[in-house]
Amino acid sequence: SGNLPQNLTLIFRSDDDGASWHYVSELYPCFWGKLFVHKGELYMLSCSTEYGDLLIGKSADGGRTFSAPVTLLRGSNGKNGEAGVHKNPQPLVEYNGRIYGTLEWGSWGRGYHAPMIMSADVSADLLDPASWHFTPPVQYDPSWPGVGEGPSTGNIEGTLAVAPDGNLYNIMRYDMGRCTPNYGLALAYRVNTGDPDAPLVYDHAIKLPGNHSKFTIRHDDVSGKYVCLLTRILDEHCAGNRNLPSLMVSDDLETWRVA
Repeated sequence: SGNLPQNLTLIFRSDDDGASWHYVSELYPCFWGKLFVHKGELYMLSCSTEYGDLLIGKSADGGRTFSAPVTLLRGSNGKNGEAGVHKNPQPLVEYNGRIYGTLEWGSWGRGYHAPMIMSADVSADLLDPASWHFTPPVQYDPSWPGVGEGPSTGNIEGTLAVAPDGNLYNIMRYDMGRCTPNYGLALAYRVNTGDPDAPLVYDHAIKLPGNHSKFTIRHDDVSGKYVCLLTRILDEHCAGNRNLPSLMVSDDLETWRVA
């Protein structure tokens, strides 16, 4: 926190389905990192530091060593007062021949985070910066229909999901601490999958009682349902709590129940 470097990541590996773990390597600089596998190859997508450059690297030996990181997007100098790249370790999503990831531009010091989408063709070289497209940042608008009434810093830490209507949505954590109501909504932005350079478009609010912390949504191909892991808020008096990890389930990405 503060002015500390925030630029070191340790990688551990399990060879017994998670029963035990051992250290294999460390990455520097690497912050807010996400490991993902694409076409059988392991990648790390990260920032150089808080609000720093967006980096990507690849490992050919199961995470023991990585290539030198490639800069995909220049951020700030890593100070909280400067706007730069903000991201969270959500899964990347493949859809209609492209791979998509979520990130934001801004900082807490500047009082805003503006959602963006990054994407590349699934057959492209992911280590080539020219392969990636970035949508323009979209700042929160308190006049949008369905949002809380009152001031908000907007949205961070989105999770991508394909809805039953075939649209790809970025469903985002939403600051409602000073709003009425003061919790209970996540905001869904529609991704323009036909134009990788088009900005996200706010679509609608979703009732979700865990909007003040990072959450993740996955689609379960076996049951056909969506599952969401979040820290659930019980009422307006504990709207800032983060001590009730819960699993919720939905048939349509809209109506959620505790599982």
